[in-house]
Amino acid sequence: MTAARWAKLGINMVRIHGGMFDRKGNDPTVIDHHQLERMHHVIQVLKRHGIYTHVSHFFPLWMQLKASDGIAGSALGKHPFTLPYFEPRMQQIYRDWLKQILTTKINGKALIDEPAVACVEIINEDSLFFWTFSAVAIGDGPLATLESQFAAWLTKKYGGLDKAFAAWGKERHQRDSIDLRRAAVLDAWNMTRDGMQGEDKRKRMTDQIAFLATTQRNFYRDTATYMKELGCRSPISASNWTTADNLVLGGVERWTYLATDVIDKHGYFGGKHEGDAAGYSVREGHTYEEACALTDPESVPISYLQITGRPHIDSEIAWNKPNRFVADGNLLVASYAALQGVDGYIWFAAEDGNWLNNGNGKWTWMMPGEIGQSPAAALQYRRGDVTESEPVVRQVSNDADVLLLNGTGIVEGKNVDFRITGIPTSSDANPLSAFDPLTYFAGRVERSFERNAKPISQDLRKLIDRSAKRVTSVTGELTWNYGDGLLTVNTPRSQAVTGFLSKAGAVKLGDLTIESQMEYGTVHVISLDDQPLATSRRILIQAFSEEKMYGFRAENGVIKDVGRVPINVRDIQATVKFSNAAGLKATVLDANGYATGNASPVANGMLSLQRDAMYTIVTR
Repeated sequence: MTAARWAKLGINMVRIHGGMFDRKGNDPTVIDHHQLERMHHVIQVLKRHGIYTHVSHFFPLWMQLKASDGIAGSALGKHPFTLPYFEPRMQQIYRDWLKQILTTKINGKALIDEPAVACVEIINEDSLFFWTFSAVAIGDGPLATLESQFAAWLTKKYGGLDKAFAAWGKERHQRDSIDLRRAAVLDAWNMTRDGMQGEDKRKRMTDQIAFLATTQRNFYRDTATYMKELGCRSPISASNWTTADNLVLGGVERWTYLATDVIDKHGYFGGKHEGDAAGYSVREGHTYEEACALTDPESVPISYLQITGRPHIDSEIAWNKPNRFVADGNLLVASYAALQGVDGYIWFAAEDGNWLNNGNGKWTWMMPGEIGQSPAAALQYRRGDVTESEPVVRQVSNDADVLLLNGTGIVEGKNVDFRITGIPTSSDANPLSAFDPLTYFAGRVERSFERNAKPISQDLRKLIDRSAKRVTSVTGELTWNYGDGLLTVNTPRSQAVTGFLSKAGAVKLGDLTIESQMEYGTVHVISLDDQPLATSRRILIQAFSEEKMYGFRAENGVIKDVGRVPINVRDIQATVKFSNAAGLKATVLDANGYATGNASPVANGMLSLQRDAMYTIVTR
């Protein structure tokens, strides 16, 4: 049922996100065969319904280190963040898992032989450049290993460890030792703008960052090579994480991903939310603030600085709860992913195909305002209704520039993933002040490592109007008025408006006019027969307002009751007037896409949507 329902709602790739290892015993290399069998079963069921699978099998947060792991001097009881990149024993454990996951045959077939696996991810949300990189978290034993590796790297670069220390001037650390062949590797903060103040400190940190970047990229390269030697034919992605300071390290992080086939990242949008376990749940007593993506484009994580010639995905995207403003999410993502030429977005998260049955969820994909808005958005995206932009900005770089921290900053939308604290927003982007972060909503922005590539910097002043708080795509199809909180999509086959609708009044698009009395919502009109809306004989009108669980109650921003089923949806109030009114008939569908009655004529091309009609089919 789950796969069939997801396919019906427009889903064509699912990310299986869970560990395959068995930590109950003392052998760290053992995998859980029941979990592996379950994953194979899910892949086959999804495949029967035309859905690809993305495999995410290792997240350090799922594992706590034990003495029996055999990693001498590790931080027992802690998560092994960063260890796979450099610690030999951890790398061997990981490869043992990987071999079993990829090559074990279930019902006669191994994962390496499954064409429905669209991508295999090496490691989820880990990096040598994030806040989890610290001496305390790494542990004394692995730290000594890493610092010995750093000393060897420095010796090769400078011709001697003493020469490296001399190059750093007065910037020395108590763990630096020529006798022990060891150079201290400093915590993540030291690699940020605040942490590398002063000429000597910057020299040292530039060397450290170059060493860590090379180490991380080599891990991805060697792991991908090993996977292919095992017979893996699926595309491979590295990780999908952020850094302690993207204005220094963001481009370095992405550069390390070039060792694999696919570039990936994650993004979450939401308002302020505080309280016990607020990072991953919604509970009574939590405090929160509403946030509308449409009024704050620089905080929306759908800006993607892409690397020329590589496919790009976002394997986790979500509009966090609690928040009444979720109806814009699907249309925003589908529209700008298409404009920027991003190859896939995977919404987070769902356990099965049923509607959500409690109010505790932080990431509530199985709700009418989320997956319920997927049919029109998915069709618009996959069919290419929104025209992909040519690059409006292209930065040309090379490996040497990256390792010298020349032009490695990334300014993308803010990510409110629960593990991120202290990440600077694009408003802090002094080193990149010449780059307007709204550029992503005008067209594609990319960084090229190709030898003969030419920089591009189009004049976008007519498209980005900060005084009017409006940005228009270079294609002319997307207009984002963030001052009023309104986005319009205007293409031959797909026309839509989302945001604060009643304030907007009548919105005239290419072949229709949309008007709504809802304070906030979305109305999306799309051709179902691949013809332009002007002549289409089968059209979907998808509309949404706001949702909450029955009984949800908050006072002054404090949650008093998270609510329960049934899911409540605010009445739909909208009219759609078609320019070509000839022969139109409308059939209202229920929330599962089934007709609730017979088709009725649409008088004079003016259709008033029923208050409970998320979906209406119009024929002519």
